[in-house]
Amino acid sequence: MDTRTILSIDAAHGMQRKHSKLMRDLDRVRSMLPPELAARLLARVDVPGKNGKTVRAYRLPREALALLFMGEATKVTVTWAAGFLQKHCHD
Repeated sequence: MDTRTILSIDAAHGMQRKHSKLMRDLDRVRSMLPPELAARLLARVDVPGKNGKTVRAYRLPREALALLFMGEATKVTVTWAAGFLQKHCHD
């Protein structure tokens, strides 16, 4: 497991939010990003859930954690923040 990423399921648990609501916010944020940046910062994964059902989630690298709090942000804000993260947050 890559310890430099977090699943949206774990983030929702830590934030004491419903995962479905966090996913709604992250889907909205992802739709505002250029496709290549969206794929890098918000990688979609399917993980096993209860009763063998698949749960849709995102795997987020460290630099994408700020995006967890942008559910109500405007497109300009999201685009600026993501661009800043891409330029200034490296391993």
